[in-house]
Amino acid sequence: MNDFPIRRVILIVWSIIVWCALWSDVSVANVLWGAVAGAATMVLLPIHDRERTVTFSLVGVLAYAGYAAWALVKSSAVVAWEVVTPRNRINQGIVAVPLRTDSVPLATLIANTVSLTPGTLTLEIRHDPLTLYVHIMHLRSIEEVRAEIGVLEDYAMRAFPSTLPSTTAPATEEAP
Repeated sequence: MNDFPIRRVILIVWSIIVWCALWSDVSVANVLWGAVAGAATMVLLPIHDRERTVTFSLVGVLAYAGYAAWALVKSSAVVAWEVVTPRNRINQGIVAVPLRTDSVPLATLIANTVSLTPGTLTLEIRHDPLTLYVHIMHLRSIEEVRAEIGVLEDYAMRAFPSTLPSTTAPATEEAP
C-alpha cells in the first residue's frame, strides 16, 4: 500500500495545528495560512516515495540519552567553574574527529549532541570519510577529545543499529 498521499495530508494537518498553536488562535485565517505553510513545506522539502526504515533499540536510546545528559552536566560544571574562578584555564582548539559510521543522519545526531554540551561546538561535518571538526574550549589532548566523541558514537550506533555499516555482502539469487 502506498501511503505517500497520506503522509502529505498528515504534514498539512500537522502544519495547521502548529501554525494555530504558534498564533494561539484557531481561526479561518490561521487554518488557511497553516495549510499554505504545509503546502510550501511540501514543495520546498519534497517527501520521497521510498521506504525508509530506521530501527532503534529502546535500551540503546535511553543509554545514549543518559550518556549525553551526563556529558551535559559534566561540561556545564567545567564551564561554570571557569566563569566563577578568577584564573583563565581556557586552552581552545579545533579537532578533526573521524567517525566510524557512514550514516549522515547518525553523524548529524552526534554533531548536534556535541554542540549542545557547553564548551564544545561542531563547526563542520565533512564527507568521505565522515569527519567532525569540533571547537573545544578546554582542550587537554586531541586523543582525549577523539576518544570521548568515539564513546558518544558507540552509544549512538547502539541506539540506532540500522545505521551501522553493513559488513556482509548482499545476498544474490541464483536462477533456477
